[in-house]
Amino acid sequence: MQRTEKIEKRAMFLMKRLKATYDICSSSDTFIKTERVHMHFYSAVRSIVEQLTKGEVPGSSRLRLRGTR
Repeated sequence: MQRTEKIEKRAMFLMKRLKATYDICSSSDTFIKTERVHMHFYSAVRSIVEQLTKGEVPGSSRLRLRGTR
């Protein structure tokens, strides 16, 4: 159980770091389309895992609603 939790925390940390890096560099044209698709996929996986494990994260519909206000 402890090993699984350690792996999960590390994966979440790495995906968060990937997202931060992408946010900094996304305006440049250095990423090819497949790299962008992979980044969005990993970001979505991270969001889903966080929602399932934490239960505190708002769903995408609530985030969209908040963004339109």
